[in-house]
Amino acid sequence: MLRTDQLSNEWKDSLQHAQHEDSNIKPILEWMKASAPKPKWSDVSAMSSTTKSYWAQWDSLLIQDGVLCRKWENGREDSCLLQMVVPKAKVPDVLQLYHSVCSGGHLGVKRTLVKIRERFYWVHCRDDVEDWCRNVQVVRL
Repeated sequence: MLRTDQLSNEWKDSLQHAQHEDSNIKPILEWMKASAPKPKWSDVSAMSSTTKSYWAQWDSLLIQDGVLCRKWENGREDSCLLQMVVPKAKVPDVLQLYHSVCSGGHLGVKRTLVKIRERFYWVHCRDDVEDWCRNVQVVRL
């Protein structure tokens, strides 16, 4: 399956740009780039629920090669995955990428979600994958 280190530099640059343009991710990026401590709730409380969700995961976030990522312990053998945080504008690209890479067939919701989570993260990922898989099934009929 596709790995983040196999993604083109152009795609990573596009992701980085989209993160900076995303109103939910931009404040998190700015705080992290300033090496600021976790902002106080009063600084975040008026922001979107998505920004609040990323804020709540502050200790799991880091910037690698200019891209906001999340460390995720998936519960398997002390393994920790580094997931790129995907802004809303890039979600369809990631879903299409995994659909295209699935040589010869549709993986289904659970397997698609597992594969995507190996490299990517965004708030409401499960809902988006479920919607995507449902819509792909409808188109295939």
